[in-house]
Amino acid sequence: MDAFRTAYVYVRNIYAGVLCETDEGYAFTYDGQYNMTGKSAGSISGSYSGE
Repeated sequence: MDAFRTAYVYVRNIYAGVLCETDEGYAFTYDGQYNMTGKSAGSISGSYSGE
């Protein structure tokens, strides 16, 4: 799975993860530290990759 474009996602100025465009569509991966901040996860449409 090759990534064409990559977006670094921030929710309310807190780094949340990476959104990558692939040959199969889009994949979002949460940053491991984001879930530990006590903030609720944002809503995203599409496929989810919890790597």
